[in-house]
Amino acid sequence: MAVFFIFACNTPAVAGLDYKGINLNARYHSSNSFGSAASKKTLEDMTGIGVDSVAIRVAMEIDEFDKPGLVEKVWTGLSQSHIEAQLKQNHSMGLKSLLGFHLHIKKKGDGRGFSPWQGMIMFPDKNGYEIFFARYGNIVARYAALAAQNGVELLSIGNELSSLSNTVKTKNISGEMQYWLLRARTPAEQEYGRKYAQYLCRFGNFPGGCVEMLAWLEQTRADVNSGRRKPWLVRVEEIPHRHLFVQLENQRRTYLESKWRELIARARRSFSGKLTYSSNTGQFTQVSFWDALDFISASAYYRIAREKDGIPLADKPTEEQITSKWTQIARTTGEFLSALPFRRKFIITELGLGDRRYSLAWPWAFNGLQQLLMPDGTIKGIPFNDRPIDTTEREMLFRSFTRVLERGLMPWLSGVFIWAAYPDDSTSQDPYSLWRHSNDPSRQAVACMFDAEYCQ
Repeated sequence: MAVFFIFACNTPAVAGLDYKGINLNARYHSSNSFGSAASKKTLEDMTGIGVDSVAIRVAMEIDEFDKPGLVEKVWTGLSQSHIEAQLKQNHSMGLKSLLGFHLHIKKKGDGRGFSPWQGMIMFPDKNGYEIFFARYGNIVARYAALAAQNGVELLSIGNELSSLSNTVKTKNISGEMQYWLLRARTPAEQEYGRKYAQYLCRFGNFPGGCVEMLAWLEQTRADVNSGRRKPWLVRVEEIPHRHLFVQLENQRRTYLESKWRELIARARRSFSGKLTYSSNTGQFTQVSFWDALDFISASAYYRIAREKDGIPLADKPTEEQITSKWTQIARTTGEFLSALPFRRKFIITELGLGDRRYSLAWPWAFNGLQQLLMPDGTIKGIPFNDRPIDTTEREMLFRSFTRVLERGLMPWLSGVFIWAAYPDDSTSQDPYSLWRHSNDPSRQAVACMFDAEYCQ
């Protein structure tokens, strides 16, 4: 039986969203997973706060960020039959479905804060990309057919694969590229930068100048490591034949765009519903194939906390400050959409926050060490698990977001999917789970966001 809430809400719910959703994550190696009685109970709880859509994801895995041997994960509770059972369960309860994909990297980081994630995938040569997209495309095509058979409304062909999907041509060596090439600190980060440069040259069949450029980068890296040079004083203008990076990166991006367009066309052959792709937070402006999709989508883990020299302050923003930040995000997103030569609405595929204090400073962090600027001016690294439980920041995030929606500042928004819920969520260890804490006020804020019936 659904649990209904009556909440005191300062802002009424926002009408007009096509998708009022929550991401339902699988519980791996458990009978309480997709399509189970436990997931049905969670869906009942979700409808009790105004949810009308559910997002689930197919899991894939590669061994390392530069190894194209992609496989579909079929852990207990996450097989194709479990995915189909969950889609049927969604629709039996009158809920719309978003079916997406998530790619894991099996090998973790170096233990010193560097851990390659799916947004950093690259391969040594064009053959690696061919292998990857062939396997990835086969899995997407198979699930596109499954989605069609089960009446899925929305199919997302990928999630936060920044290094593969940021295909807008670049005019210069970006700040991120400069970091990996010139300013990476740990040995693992420097190795990633080394491979990035080598792989680009190999992708372009080592045009003239590549050997000299790679040798200069290697010598500069050695000078920085020995203390002979300060990394922040190394200028990008010093790189010999630096124009090659822009040229080769744009060759790679042109190739990648063609692979995505092939994948989209293949999905449409069996799936007649709506298609999208979920880009990383703030990076939807770097995707060049939105015209081939029905929606523009992205996660929304924006840093809300105030900063000084790039370090977030160890304070708690006010609801007014959070609202101001969302107002700015709404304006810049709307400007981007208005400038496009075609019209598309926008879906936020992940909107959430951890259950620890200072989560507005590190909204994407769920483990490890996070740096904060303390009131006395010192910079302190605080382990995630050492930060006290505080779900009021998440509540403030959702309430501020709702206020901006209610003011009509996001007319381009078609849907929001909150992160996250689990079958049998009372035992969840995910700090982003809305049902991990019995008295979590952020559920109230979501209810007020989605449906005025649950506000007063």
